[in-house]
Amino acid sequence: MRFGHGASVSPSAALLNLLALSCLALRCEAFSSSSSTLRLSLRRRQFFSASTMDKTNGESRSSSLSATSTSILGSCFYPSAGDCLRVILASKSPRRKEICGLMGLDVTVYPSTFAEDLDHGAFSSPQSYAAANAAHKAAEVARGALGAGGDDESSTCPPAADVVIGADTIVDLDGVILEKPANHDDAVSMLSRMSGRCHAVHTGVAIFTRRAGPAEPVAHFVESTKVKFAPLSRSEIDSYVASGEPMDKAGGYGIQGLGGMFVESIEGCYFNVMGLPMHHLSKVLAQLDANRQIV
Repeated sequence: MRFGHGASVSPSAALLNLLALSCLALRCEAFSSSSSTLRLSLRRRQFFSASTMDKTNGESRSSSLSATSTSILGSCFYPSAGDCLRVILASKSPRRKEICGLMGLDVTVYPSTFAEDLDHGAFSSPQSYAAANAAHKAAEVARGALGAGGDDESSTCPPAADVVIGADTIVDLDGVILEKPANHDDAVSMLSRMSGRCHAVHTGVAIFTRRAGPAEPVAHFVESTKVKFAPLSRSEIDSYVASGEPMDKAGGYGIQGLGGMFVESIEGCYFNVMGLPMHHLSKVLAQLDANRQIV
């Protein structure tokens, strides 16, 4: 049989591939159902029903979220004028874009060109390293997007935005930072070291807004999830690496894809392992809106 990009595999690996297709089908069905429910919720939500008068300037302001709300922010939510909230995701990750879509955020993808070459040893913990990477990524895009922004397709500046979100996800194995594998052998090494063991996945998130400006993130946090791998055979690892899936993912695996079959259990946010902690992000955005820190 063939697996992924044409590599020959053993019968056990063929079974692995078959199970993967079943898991992915179920996962897609669940995501589709969840996304439909969210869209229905967004259609029914009256974003501008709670209009209140600002006593200081006489302007009417519509608020979609209370200070304690953890509701979903929709792409048609705008806290001051009723226009669409312009959100830039400073990442090329399709998984982060998918998660934003599940939240109801219609984001513009404008990847940061930050080199992500910070010295691991200069940070007190893997968490602080992830936080710094996220801040650098978002800041680079925010400097252009929170000004005038690019006004046409030929512009090299990011489009104007109200919110810029940057994120960085790493795997932490006994305090050692594992990022995207450099090559095939690096991916095999990472997966072999994680086999049958627990590791942590940390995602740093940094948020810049038009109201706060591009100098510093108005909010930043790190979400951590504990993941336990089942014991993996060398043939399973080789077959998985041959699929090509590990090469653009921190720690060399994707929980939402074939790599999800290696995961025995998790403690914490599943979406955090994918690359963006949905619940935590929604709470922070809701709080920023309640405090009028977005626009």
